Amino acid sequence: MSTHPLLPDPACLTLEGIRIENGVIVFAARTVAASATCPCCAHMSERVHSRYRRTFLDLPWQGNPVRIVLTVRRFFCDNHACERRIFAERFFKVAEHYSRKTCRLAEALRELAFLAGGEAAARIARTFGLLVSPDALLHNLRRSPPTVALPTRVLGVDDFAFRKGQHYGTLLVDMQKHRPVDLLPDRNSDTLATWLKAHPGIEIISRDRAGAYADGARQGAPQAQQVADRWHLLHNAVEALERLLGRHYRHLREAAAQAAQAAQGAAAQITPQGKDSPMGAREGAAQTRAQRLRQERHARRLAHYARVAELQEQGASIRAIAETLCMSRHTVRRIVRADTLADAVPDYSARSPRPNQLDTFTPYLRKRWDEGCHNAAQLFREIKEQGFNGCPSALRPYLARWRFPPPAELGRARGKLPHRPPNRAAPSARTAAWLLLGYKGAKGAGKTTGNAEQQKEQQAFDGAFVERLCGLSDEVKAAQTLTVEFFRIVRERRADALDAWIATAAESQIAEFSGFSAGLSRDRAAVHAGLSLSWSNGQTEGQVNRLKFLKRQMYGRASFDLLRARVLYQAA
Repeated sequence: MSTHPLLPDPACLTLEGIRIENGVIVFAARTVAASATCPCCAHMSERVHSRYRRTFLDLPWQGNPVRIVLTVRRFFCDNHACERRIFAERFFKVAEHYSRKTCRLAEALRELAFLAGGEAAARIARTFGLLVSPDALLHNLRRSPPTVALPTRVLGVDDFAFRKGQHYGTLLVDMQKHRPVDLLPDRNSDTLATWLKAHPGIEIISRDRAGAYADGARQGAPQAQQVADRWHLLHNAVEALERLLGRHYRHLREAAAQAAQAAQGAAAQITPQGKDSPMGAREGAAQTRAQRLRQERHARRLAHYARVAELQEQGASIRAIAETLCMSRHTVRRIVRADTLADAVPDYSARSPRPNQLDTFTPYLRKRWDEGCHNAAQLFREIKEQGFNGCPSALRPYLARWRFPPPAELGRARGKLPHRPPNRAAPSARTAAWLLLGYKGAKGAGKTTGNAEQQKEQQAFDGAFVERLCGLSDEVKAAQTLTVEFFRIVRERRADALDAWIATAAESQIAEFSGFSAGLSRDRAAVHAGLSLSWSNGQTEGQVNRLKFLKRQMYGRASFDLLRARVLYQAA
């Protein structure tokens, strides 16, 4: 069983007394050694010159601050060749030279600063009785010894933003040990090449498709195998398709208009006009659905009643019935004690409507409505004078029931209008790109949180849109075929089919895909390695996400040296 000593170094210190001063626990201690070593010449001396006191802050005790008052001796140095004549004895296990904190307290505060930063660590320390400022914690963090990069065989390289769109850095990750290795202040090829030259032995470098990282890896570690990340390959292919669709935005609008017209014609053929118009059908379907749900709930209550009656006839108790049917005992007791079926199973669908404060003014409103006054604001002013104390928003939905169907003299019965689907705007280039790739839940492709009918309508529109877009432009059709094939090659890891795809894309005469294929040709070795090896930048992206969390946790103090210290320390 290990125990923590009361004093920092009980082998050389002895406790003389304990007292409390202004809520602070004070330990009086002195040294037990008979001699001391000169820090300059390492000569042992036993001649005491004088004594003085040093005060250290130590770890708190039960949340109370602790102070150690240590009596320190000065010695004569008897070595005539030494430049010092008097020296004070040192306590390397207790505290550093000229320090006001013990080593164990400084280590605890340093650990707290590394884990929580400056402001948060200072607040945590205060709860334990340690009064320390955020600046002192960060100063202590900066004074910690730098982390030495360990030998790495598989290196992951990715950028991160100090300030998005303006200033970026580079994160280096050991892919085998799952830990960051170092941070670079920029994402230039020369900086990466310099770091790689200083750390030989790297065999594989996983990176995105940035040209700076490719050049830096080629200059700093020419022996290493570069691996292009597969996600970035797919992302670059989608970007090429988006740029193409940006040029064909006129076709996007035309395809969206044709798809909307087709959906409107299909709806008109399915639903007849007149009394059974879509508006009336939707209203009747909603009422029928509500009635059906009420009937189903009532049927379930009747089934429960029959089951309770059956178990009661068998002699089961109320508690046993409740446990068997997973019902409340109060509900079972009410059913058992009911005189009639209506008392045991009430029909909630027959409840009377709730009273409305407008019911008092209904005869007057109906009279004025029949006279031709359909202005809600005018009717509100009139009933306001008669004592109505509500607001206009309560009157408008009340009158909306009378507006459908409108009077015949208006010449336009809304119930006879054909169904008009909502106007659909043309999808953006990004949304159209994902629709062309067959993703039903593409961003911006319509809400998917509606009911089943709305989702079916949206899916039908998306399918019609893709069909008409490919029919309007042969170039879009060819780009869709190329992108889908490239996705299949990357996902199935078919490195042998890459060269044929690059040749096909170069011969397609599509500017966006010709440029994309040219980039793949320049980076052919890394792309082949990305399709044949198991390494990717997924782990590096996760480390970047963790780095962002640490950066946002530092309350504007995320300078490069502090950020590097925290990222590398937490990985240790």
